[in-house]
Amino acid sequence: MPGSSPNQLSPRRGRVLGVEDDAISRRALELHLQRSGFDAVMASDAAQARTQFTLSGSSRFDCVVTDFRMPGETGAELLTWLRTQDATLSSIMLTAKGERQIVLDSLRAGACDFIEKPYRQMELASAIDGAIKCTRDQRWLSQTQAEALAVGQTQRRLLAASSGTLTNGVVFCHYPKHGAGGDFFTVFPLDQDRLLVLVADVSGHDLQAAFISAYFQGITRGMLEKQTKITAILNFFNCYLIHEWNHWPVGLKQAPTSIAVCALVLDRRAGEITVFNSGAPAPRLMGGELDRCARALELGGHPLGWFEDSKPEVNQLLLPLDGGIILWTDGLEDHAHTLGVSDWSLAYRLLTLRADNEATSRLEEAPDDILVVRLPVGLDRQVAVHTLLDECYPGSGWPLIDDFQARWERSLKLALPAAAPQRLDEICLCLREACLNALRHGCQQQPDQSARVVIAYEVGPNRLRVLIDDPGSGHSFDWQTHEQRALEELIAEHRGLSLINAFADSVYSERNGARLTLEFALTPGSGLTYPPSI
Repeated sequence: MPGSSPNQLSPRRGRVLGVEDDAISRRALELHLQRSGFDAVMASDAAQARTQFTLSGSSRFDCVVTDFRMPGETGAELLTWLRTQDATLSSIMLTAKGERQIVLDSLRAGACDFIEKPYRQMELASAIDGAIKCTRDQRWLSQTQAEALAVGQTQRRLLAASSGTLTNGVVFCHYPKHGAGGDFFTVFPLDQDRLLVLVADVSGHDLQAAFISAYFQGITRGMLEKQTKITAILNFFNCYLIHEWNHWPVGLKQAPTSIAVCALVLDRRAGEITVFNSGAPAPRLMGGELDRCARALELGGHPLGWFEDSKPEVNQLLLPLDGGIILWTDGLEDHAHTLGVSDWSLAYRLLTLRADNEATSRLEEAPDDILVVRLPVGLDRQVAVHTLLDECYPGSGWPLIDDFQARWERSLKLALPAAAPQRLDEICLCLREACLNALRHGCQQQPDQSARVVIAYEVGPNRLRVLIDDPGSGHSFDWQTHEQRALEELIAEHRGLSLINAFADSVYSERNGARLTLEFALTPGSGLTYPPSI
């Protein structure tokens, strides 16, 4: 019932459809229902019950009480049909004493309870009260879900309108956990050359979170029109959450609401980005050379609504000449952790293949709302290089190389499902050898030394570029001599370098191998076969 709590009963006790083929038993059931305060509508068999539903509609009934044994259709067959018409309507089956199989059939058909004949009026009334409460709870939940879906559709329309402000190359994926949620992305033009990009995550993933996100966007828009500074807007809403929204009456306990916010001001004329962060995942810059292909801005801060004196962390930097900016909420990080893949690979999959069935099914498993946004630099060009992984591993972690390799495999297969599996296996095998060498020799197996691994995908040439960088001084041997000996004499040492040279399309070595850049073509048929000597 609109506006009612799921546990609140209406003034009448409820309307019950009773189905009983025996005339005397039917009249007795009707009298029991009426004396207990229920509105009773009677039917002599399943066919008549169907007619009642067709004429009145299932929403006019709160419960069905039916006998099992009737001419024509059984009570179980009637309930099976009723569930196809209205899955929220609860039912009770009347059975003879000791009919265990009938009880099981009734429960399978959707009955929420059963009563053995002969029954007492109080026993029947109590069971019907429970069934009616179940019906109203389910209908309230169904209505709430429908409202959440409507709110979610509105949120998606608003997101689409916001992305239209940026046009060319802007891509986002928004997946609320329950139809509507608190994650949102919006854009506010500040003047001819400046844009405010706002990505935020309201705690919770329900209609309340959706309401707060809409309210915050409205407050932001109104204050921006009054030329209010970004820091002042964030400070204002922080105080609002602490002193008004989260100020509950004594005795009423409820989890406080908070908002993690990342705001970007893009100034195209000055070629600058100013970042304001209050507890959201830091934005990433992507593109260009591999060493700066994936760079997270070191920003943190506390979400709005936590502490009265918290201030957003601010950073200003020059726009890169190419590439883009990517932002996401922590729901993406949580889901990537669950899948055992890198944040980057999941973000790329959702941004590029978010319409396919496998990606959608993976989102349905997510524990929280997910939002990821990619903005091209300059706002008028496509992002040509996409980061799929950027991680550092301590030198002491070399015994975990199998785990690292499994993570790379999962990440690449998720991000690039069309790539040949054999080619991805070859790439991960090369990466394993290079990383193992970096950890054991470059980092000398020390926990305070680490090797960085970056994997980037270039769309145009359809290839992967991999960087393995360690702090060591590199090897002291002649590479070409050892490569030849490893192949001819089956020397175990350095066979990993031979394997890398065999599988990679290009190998660039710097600092005597302490920094390796590998390129792998992903064009179908480009994968190499394993050399017989390895």
